[in-house]
Amino acid sequence: LADTPATPAGDFLGSVNRAVLWAGIIAGCIAIVLGSLLFRQVIRPLHSLSTAAEGIAAGDLSQRASEDGQDEISQVAHSFNQMASSLQIYESERRQTIAAIAHELRTPLSVIQGNLDAMLDGVLPTNEEEMVLLHQEARLLNRLIDDLRTLSLAEAGRLDLRRDSVDLEKLVIETVERLQLHAEANGIHLKSSIEDKLPQIQADPARLSQVLTNLVDNAVRYSPAGTAVEISATSVARGIEVSISDNGAGIPAEEIPHLFDPFWRGEKSRSRATGGSGLGLAVAKQLVQAHGGRIWVESELNQGTRFIFFLPD
Repeated sequence: LADTPATPAGDFLGSVNRAVLWAGIIAGCIAIVLGSLLFRQVIRPLHSLSTAAEGIAAGDLSQRASEDGQDEISQVAHSFNQMASSLQIYESERRQTIAAIAHELRTPLSVIQGNLDAMLDGVLPTNEEEMVLLHQEARLLNRLIDDLRTLSLAEAGRLDLRRDSVDLEKLVIETVERLQLHAEANGIHLKSSIEDKLPQIQADPARLSQVLTNLVDNAVRYSPAGTAVEISATSVARGIEVSISDNGAGIPAEEIPHLFDPFWRGEKSRSRATGGSGLGLAVAKQLVQAHGGRIWVESELNQGTRFIFFLPD
């Protein structure tokens, strides 16, 4: 500071200058401290978010960012963690699906290969009965592959629908006639109930036939002998509602949300022979949704099950 005259006015001016200087120094120190704290408060969550993002990119889907606070950065971290959780769930489901697909494909292939090896070694005779068995396994394998392809295309939104005017009554009657022998072989009476003058809808008849076949086959498979399976169709607001009802044992409430999941079997004791591949209901759901409709199930234990799907007109 410049020297000031040794007068009362000079002393006062010197005091003011010293006070301003110290005030500036103290204010600067406070600003540095507060700035450092604010800097750390901003940088720390960003560093956590960056570290979690690097972990996710490296394949560690368990990484999560810190969500401390209610500011914008915390909201971004929350969204990031939700995304990471979704990715982790998706990855787990993907691995389970791949394992299930491998299991389902391995079963018929093992039967075919085992029987062919036994025939080549002379252990099994090369007769019509063995050929029929191999043919059945080959058809099962081909159906599984077709279902997987249909499911994949539908989930990707690339399923080709060849829409035309569909007489649903005729389609239901054809389905009943085609599956009648199969139902009778299981001791099931298959019948239909169609509303009079049901309006036609714009849909892919082959895909709707596949939906009906999957649902009826499922109902027949799990219905006790001596009961009936009924297909009904009625006109509702803005479309048509089709239902497939059985008099089976019903489905536990905790299993209903999983019925349309690929490879889901409610009873773990069911084998592939009695429980199918587990793709029929998943394929039916995707095909109905591809037509702009929806599908659901109503069931009570010991009261039977009713699968319903709606198709817009």
